[in-house]
Amino acid sequence: IRVPLNSYSRRIINKYPQGLPNVDDNYNGTMNLHLKEIARLAGFNDLHELTIYPGNKMQKVIRPMHEILSTHCARRTFASQSLQRGMLMTDVMKCTGHKDTKTFLKYVKTSEPRLLEVMGKAWNTIEPINNGQEKNINN
Repeated sequence: IRVPLNSYSRRIINKYPQGLPNVDDNYNGTMNLHLKEIARLAGFNDLHELTIYPGNKMQKVIRPMHEILSTHCARRTFASQSLQRGMLMTDVMKCTGHKDTKTFLKYVKTSEPRLLEVMGKAWNTIEPINNGQEKNINN
């Protein structure tokens, strides 16, 4: 996968003129531990419901955000934010390494404000109301 660098990633890479540090085989696990600790220190304590599958049984659990953050969450956030910022789905899929559209669409989330914005632009019929509801301006 080849991903073009933006100004943020260029600044990080420029910190290492001798090349990026070597990583061991368990780097992703170590990175996730550091990410969780940073999130805890930053106060990411809102509770979120997760669906887990111990064995073959579905189970709902509630965890603080800092316990569930991972590099995988970062990848999903990158994909969702890239779409919201106007990148084409095919381009985002190329950056994330997804080959199957069906899998990719399960992977990304679209926010409610974004849906209202694009629906309004496409059809010029919906506008948000202050309390978060929407109204049809043609009726």
